[in-house]
Amino acid sequence: MKVFISSVRRGLEEERDALHGLIQASGHVPKRFEDYTALPVPSRQACLDGVEDCDAYLLLLGEAYGEPLPDTGKSPTEEEFVVARRRNIPILVFRKIGPEPDELQQDFIARVEEYATGRFRRSFQRTQDLLVEVVAALRDVEALPTALVWSPATDLPQVDWLFDPDRTRGYLNTSGTTLELHVLQHGAVERLALRTLESMVRSLAGLGRDLEHFGLADALDAGVKGEALIVQSSSQGPYGERGIRISRDRHVGVWETLPRDNLGVIIDPRDLEGRLSRLVALAAETNVPLGQVAVAASLGPLDFSVEGVVSDFGRRSSTTVRTGSKDAARSEPQDLVPADALSRGAREIAAEIAARLLQAYRAEPNR
Repeated sequence: MKVFISSVRRGLEEERDALHGLIQASGHVPKRFEDYTALPVPSRQACLDGVEDCDAYLLLLGEAYGEPLPDTGKSPTEEEFVVARRRNIPILVFRKIGPEPDELQQDFIARVEEYATGRFRRSFQRTQDLLVEVVAALRDVEALPTALVWSPATDLPQVDWLFDPDRTRGYLNTSGTTLELHVLQHGAVERLALRTLESMVRSLAGLGRDLEHFGLADALDAGVKGEALIVQSSSQGPYGERGIRISRDRHVGVWETLPRDNLGVIIDPRDLEGRLSRLVALAAETNVPLGQVAVAASLGPLDFSVEGVVSDFGRRSSTTVRTGSKDAARSEPQDLVPADALSRGAREIAAEIAARLLQAYRAEPNR
């Protein structure tokens, strides 16, 4: 297992050096900034590539935040943390107790802890304490189940589908096909208070930007409407091209509009699976669902769409597409999975949901 060690070096020199040897002695491969100083690419990019290639991410939080980079405003450590979150790999967080963190580091710690619900997170004072905690955390990661367990779902609430053929028909004729994914809470859990949803507006918008669901320059419409918090890209229609919705009942919905050209939308099985994996991971990062959950998804409307490969965009001169089909292809909720498995099982869940959506899409008549 490749383990990336992420932190500033100042104030954590002893810990970083000790961790390198410990991880090697544990039978794993340590990766850190010091390993990327003699490469033909900038060290910043090399480190981010290192996080992309690792199997687990180990974050040390000390007193110093590091120097913010001019283009993102984030320190190298926070940039690495964002990549690890986007990849849905195990994140092991260790905070050093002692010197008061600087102001930027305090803000970063707050963001990490906000997103760290259910993560491997511990504190330490001495290097020896850290090493003991890291050994235990690595064993926990090794013990994670490799297969996702699906169980039958009963008594699930109805899905509040974003695309309704009657309600949104007039808006969607020119806006394309929307892929939406819903994580439905199963069983009795504590509902979220409205004030809790209101306090999540900024963090949810930031989460969407960090995980590249929204662009840095996207104008966002964010706020609590009725009994749900909605963050979406601004739109003239009933909803934006991309968005996140969290209800008081802990249901999470995420969506995006598929790209299209002047001949319509291409439904690419591989592209669809990748998009669903990112949406599942995004829903997991909200840390809202608890216990057992069901996953549902939809593609709609289906008019001016065709199954193919997205590499054909820009090269097509003609094609045969569905016309007049305002209905949706749906994967209704039918199985339960543990909420804490959404992150590590994002790819497996996406593969199953994509297969169900494609089956429904191929069965949907062209009318």
